[in-house]
Amino acid sequence: MPYEPPTVDEIRADALQAYRNLVPGADISEDSEIYARATVAAAVAAQICFGVRYVEDQIFPDSADSANLERHGGVFEIDRLEAVAASGGSLELSGTPGLVVAAGLTGLHADGTEYVSTSGVTLDGVTGLGLVDLDAVTTGSVGNKTAGDELVIQTPPAGLDSTATLDTDIEGGTDDELDEAYLGRVLLRMRAGNAGGTNADYVQWASAVDGVIHADCLALRNGPGTVSVAVYSEGVGGFRTPASNALRVAVLAALLLVRPVTAEVDVPAVTPVTQAVTVEILEYEAGYDEADVRAAVAAAIPSHIYGLDTGGGLYRSQLGRAISAVGGVMDYNLTVPAANVAITVDSSVVEVLEPGVVTVT
Repeated sequence: MPYEPPTVDEIRADALQAYRNLVPGADISEDSEIYARATVAAAVAAQICFGVRYVEDQIFPDSADSANLERHGGVFEIDRLEAVAASGGSLELSGTPGLVVAAGLTGLHADGTEYVSTSGVTLDGVTGLGLVDLDAVTTGSVGNKTAGDELVIQTPPAGLDSTATLDTDIEGGTDDELDEAYLGRVLLRMRAGNAGGTNADYVQWASAVDGVIHADCLALRNGPGTVSVAVYSEGVGGFRTPASNALRVAVLAALLLVRPVTAEVDVPAVTPVTQAVTVEILEYEAGYDEADVRAAVAAAIPSHIYGLDTGGGLYRSQLGRAISAVGGVMDYNLTVPAANVAITVDSSVVEVLEPGVVTVT
């Protein structure tokens, strides 16, 4: 069991008892010199004991502080992932019809996140609208924004409106890896080892690329000797989203450096398949607010679906357990989906389930 360092009072009591055993009849009352000396010695000893407890914590990665956790990871050459900027969005500009707009526009979100357009456009001759590609300049998940969010264009050219609207979600921004996620990768390496090409190896190798928050190994997808690795970056709301082409290329390059020479490796595009869910809460436990329970169920359903592996189907019984596990739910009726949902992973397509419209009544 973990070492529990003694307190100052405990150490002093032991010291006083030892002194009395050596010098019977000695005055060890609180006003005595012996008591004062024992207190000083106990305070010093307690500091040493707490130092021993700190050293014990650092021996194990799951109790080590951030700096020493990185030392554990360094033994296996596992570095903490760095923040990545979101990319792959599109921005709808408006202005004078026919206006030619060059790439390189800078836009700011209300929260201060900075973006830059990576393509130019000629605004429509009638509507004055046009789409440009957009990447975040600010690194981190703060750059993940949803379609409809507005940006303010900094120093727009003449004829271009100063506000623009995201036409599609911009995703893929990730923060510096937190201790919890980093610890998970270190423990996976310690537990699974490095066997020169197992499923766990490919997951570890892919997860070591900045921007990847989840990876699934799809062994033999294209036949004997082939390995596919599905990778995901962070989307809006903090959930996984299929990796961009650029991130897939980066992961493939990393895998080609470490794969067994006989393995044919690819990092395929992942096709999201949305699934609507409708559930009716029939009975609530006493003492729970019904609106809070419905909100918790509405949050539990996407969390369950996003937790499914690539190619993993949706089973009504498992979804039902996620619903019934929410505090306050006594009984419910799951109407959509009406049956288990299967998706496809084969040589032509790699699918993953994502939540569609979630309705809780």
